[in-house]
Amino acid sequence: MEYGLQGGRFYGQFIGGPASLILLILILPLGKRFALRMDRWVAEQMDQRALLDLFKKIDSSKLSRVENAKQRHGWTLRLWPIPNIIERIQNLTDEYLRLEQ
Repeated sequence: MEYGLQGGRFYGQFIGGPASLILLILILPLGKRFALRMDRWVAEQMDQRALLDLFKKIDSSKLSRVENAKQRHGWTLRLWPIPNIIERIQNLTDEYLRLEQ
């Protein structure tokens, strides 16, 4: 309150806004990594091949929500906190191939 309304406005525009944007850019990919890690954990608890087949069946069903998620590219794909079905299949396929070797 020492700097008044102008100080608060300056903080909000030049410090608070960019700081929150940077924080979101750093935190949102962590949510995606956590979701992919949970997929691997679930695959360890059950048959990994069954979960992979389930994801492939969901992908082949051509649901509009799943298809729209596949259309994300660039920054939208990177910052979206929920992995799309292709990322989930790739995550389990990499893990599955690594375990078979």
